[in-house]
Amino acid sequence: MSEDKNVTPENADENVATPAVELTDDELQGLSGGLERI
Repeated sequence: MSEDKNVTPENADENVATPAVELTDDELQGLSGGLERI
């Protein structure tokens, strides 16, 4: 698990939009796809 990757400024916006739960890249992509459909 690369926690350091989640702390980078580039991913700061993503962290705010996503729940505080450890998710895999595939799960994050699934959430993004679901949000786009709404």
